[in-house]
Amino acid sequence: MLSVFDQRHIFVVFNPGSGGNFLAGVINNILNSNLISLDISATGSSHTVLRDKSTGTDYLSFGTLMEEHGYFKSAEERESFYVENIKKTYTSENSKPEVIWSHDFTNIPLYRKYFKNARILVINNTTHDEQLASLFMLAKKTILDKNCLLPMSRDTWEIVIKRWSTNCVKQLSQFMNNDDAKKMIDDRFNDEYKDALYYATVRMILFSYGMLHLVEDVPEQKNIYEYVIYPVTQTLGKRLDYYVDNECTVLPYSYLATGDYELLAEKISAVLERSLNNDELSYIRSSFDRYRLSQDQLLLSNPKSYYKNIRAAVLNKVQ
Repeated sequence: MLSVFDQRHIFVVFNPGSGGNFLAGVINNILNSNLISLDISATGSSHTVLRDKSTGTDYLSFGTLMEEHGYFKSAEERESFYVENIKKTYTSENSKPEVIWSHDFTNIPLYRKYFKNARILVINNTTHDEQLASLFMLAKKTILDKNCLLPMSRDTWEIVIKRWSTNCVKQLSQFMNNDDAKKMIDDRFNDEYKDALYYATVRMILFSYGMLHLVEDVPEQKNIYEYVIYPVTQTLGKRLDYYVDNECTVLPYSYLATGDYELLAEKISAVLERSLNNDELSYIRSSFDRYRLSQDQLLLSNPKSYYKNIRAAVLNKVQ
């Protein structure tokens, strides 16, 4: 029997909003020979591989969000915490190859260190359109989706919501009074407030990433999308590509916008380290088509125009 550290796990690492949960679901079903239809929400979200993230016990991932670094005094303490809990949780009898995902690129060296037989799939967002699309997806599918299945502990979620509330009020207050802005925040799932909150949330995210100048006539900022961001200390780390080694399988996020099913199948085959049979290829195709059609097509094809339409609709309404 193989230990949990010797299993051929597949790790999926990606920036929030980049559809890695969908990929994890497809790969997980193929790995387990269970080609069932994936759940896809009305907002286009497909969180089917949650892995006890809501209880903070997805130890194999070594952590999902950068916010979780704040729970530890040092990187060494964090690493030790996960290794010890993996050893306690998994035995040779109960371990098997698993699909694990994370938003934390700093985990990649840890996967290499402890899981010598694992494969790593990275979704990269190198163009401005890929970056914008992923951030718009993030806003649509998490904070403003009341049916979102949270891949994090309640404590971490409260930190995220508190930060969002404070910054979103600042954005809303630019085109309404402060009391109305707070009213919207307190009732964020009200359909009447949906468009204004979405616009304010997206604008807040773009400002925090230094990307607002890509869609509005404002002074250019430093785009930090491709850097590790530590939210608790509000500091920047290394570039994301620093952690992506030559053995990683890399899938450009643009595959979704361009409808490149062949590229998706190629990358899934690479991380499984085998050829795909006809049933599996058909499953990937049908899952991909359903997932892609559930997204806003203008967001995928022209995120800048998508943003400008949202902005105009909201601002015209309040004038």
